[in-house]
Amino acid sequence: MPGFMQIYCEGAASKKMNKDLNQDRIAVFFKNLSLDKRGEDLSIVSDQIKDKLFEKILNPEDCIWTNLVTPKNLQETFYFPQGNIDHIALTDKQMYFDRTFSLDPENNFYGFFNYEDIFYCGAGSYPCGSIAGTPGYMCSQQLIRLSQ
Repeated sequence: MPGFMQIYCEGAASKKMNKDLNQDRIAVFFKNLSLDKRGEDLSIVSDQIKDKLFEKILNPEDCIWTNLVTPKNLQETFYFPQGNIDHIALTDKQMYFDRTFSLDPENNFYGFFNYEDIFYCGAGSYPCGSIAGTPGYMCSQQLIRLSQ
């Protein structure tokens, strides 16, 4: 059982954005599964997570589908290196706002070295990284600001 899980309740937000959605969705992310097994081979892990999560839900019997995606699944499906959703292992000088390739991070944080038209906002970038999309959004805001 993973020690730390990030839990995202996505149904309400999708409904607010006028998406055609009849169900709520709960996405659970955690790290530290090995690269040697696919999700379908780890039903015990999936069951443990559901049991823990369903303790907090009033109507767990309404769950219609689950899917455990492991690093092996991510590597095979999306070509993530070692199945790492952050794409890189973070080390010293790569934490938080140090995670830039810009030669001028104060004015062009998402710039890529000295290239004018290349920007770095992938899963390993700041903030949040992972698969949340926050760096891409923030990079777009930087581009809009710089173009005005």
